Amino acid sequence: MKRKNILIIILILVLFLFFNNNPFFIQAAGESNLGLQIEPLYQCADGLDNDGDGLIDYPNDPGCSSASDNDETDPSVAQCADGLDNDGDGLIDYPNDPGCSSASDNDEY
Repeated sequence: MKRKNILIIILILVLFLFFNNNPFFIQAAGESNLGLQIEPLYQCADGLDNDGDGLIDYPNDPGCSSASDNDETDPSVAQCADGLDNDGDGLIDYPNDPGCSSASDNDEY
């Protein structure tokens, strides 16, 4: 029984020393044990195509307003500029569809 208690105390001590003195252990406050500030990685600067549109990060992804933007979601495209026949009349977008008054018109009807 004493041996088991000694092993538990040694394990607790080892874990305490590891997590308390390990410079690679990151604390919840955003700092490492060395006092280095951990910078957040934003979607528009992480090297990934987070919104699946085939474009990666600022300035290549139109969903990114800056490298510190954390949302790559593209702004919505108006119906009269989206390349689709939204009203089913066989005509696509401004100026070909008479239902469109401009490319920024969001109604092809």
